[in-house]
Amino acid sequence: MNLRSLASLLLLAAACGGSTAVDPIGPANPSGGDPSAEPGKGPDTSAPVLPIGPYTGLVGVTDVSILYPLPTSGGAKSFIQPTEGGPHGALFPQAFSEIVMGPIGSLEKTTSEHPSTYAELRLVSVRLDHCAVRGGPGCKSEVRVVFQALYEKAAGAEGDPSSGTAATDGGVHVTYDVPEAELVTMMKEILTLKKANGDLATIDLRPHPILAEQGLGGAFAEGLRTILLHHLGAGRIARVTIFDHNFNPDSDGWQFEMFDRAGDTLVAKNVPFVSSSGQLLAGSHALTPLADSSAEDFSAASTPDPVRALVAANRPAKGTPESAALYVAWQAALRVQNPTLHDTETTDCVNCHLAEGARRIGDQVYAFKESTPGNEFRPARATARADQRTSVTNLHAFSYLHRAPSIMLRTMHESIVVADAMEARVK
Repeated sequence: MNLRSLASLLLLAAACGGSTAVDPIGPANPSGGDPSAEPGKGPDTSAPVLPIGPYTGLVGVTDVSILYPLPTSGGAKSFIQPTEGGPHGALFPQAFSEIVMGPIGSLEKTTSEHPSTYAELRLVSVRLDHCAVRGGPGCKSEVRVVFQALYEKAAGAEGDPSSGTAATDGGVHVTYDVPEAELVTMMKEILTLKKANGDLATIDLRPHPILAEQGLGGAFAEGLRTILLHHLGAGRIARVTIFDHNFNPDSDGWQFEMFDRAGDTLVAKNVPFVSSSGQLLAGSHALTPLADSSAEDFSAASTPDPVRALVAANRPAKGTPESAALYVAWQAALRVQNPTLHDTETTDCVNCHLAEGARRIGDQVYAFKESTPGNEFRPARATARADQRTSVTNLHAFSYLHRAPSIMLRTMHESIVVADAMEARVK
């Protein structure tokens, strides 16, 4: 299948209101869970499920944005599964998975290196947000989690000498409405659990230091599981977004789709600045070296601050007269990665996920330097991030490509904003 025929197939699926059963989003397997409750309603879970205090009043980026480490061979693999739940139901039940992934056998699946059905999904990251912009003006307090399909990687596969648990290239992003007062309670519970388990913290955003030290079978992981299952569940799901990796011998493609809560179900929602619920991106393999990598967006989005020119396969060489025009796209990438200038309603999915690669191309290939004050986010607290991406088509914001942690600069910036705000609320 060539690149154009792949694009046609996936765009047809999006236009018909379907979803593509492709890596890592495949047909669902039977599991429990009742998604019927209205979001934000149901049992009152505002009271703490674990004791609160003592805790340190300092909130770090790894307290509000928690990335689970991927264990090496022989390590505990006690990841939270989408079928697990508490007062609000299963975290991501079978019925919802079939809406966003497609029922069994609904579409032909492209070649997949590893199984990637509902049965393989595991929770790999959690993010708290006191003031998210979603679906309109004003703040919405929420918790977002990422599920990825996991598999066991042999040493040497995917250019990585290590062996252990790895993640397929794609993910399911689930957003839960959590009242702000309860979100603060959650934060205090996490800080208390952290204090009881050594109070380890890092300045930079990386896999959570206590989870990394204790493993997924440790006391911190079990306490965090209790907290998440108490406050999150199907009854509070407000939005689900997915991206699938479609690949074959000729090309690579990624499909983004968005679904919002409507009563007791999920319905496809148009991506901002796009006239459909899906976007298709095609390009080089996600492990391609940066300077050789490229991407092409087939969605014809009209988003402000487009970055696509910097990642296009036909971008001009450095030093040519045409390359100077790319500086505008590089400045756009700085703005998209600035959470004080852009949010999920002011840019489309592909533009947001390409901004990381576009910025890196501008930095490392063209050696652009910022000269316009206000474009780049400049936080008050210093931090860094663990990020092992190379290609512009590593599209992960806060998850994994195989065993490599992939944390976008925008994710780090958002985590700083939330950590500052939550710290003020828990003191």
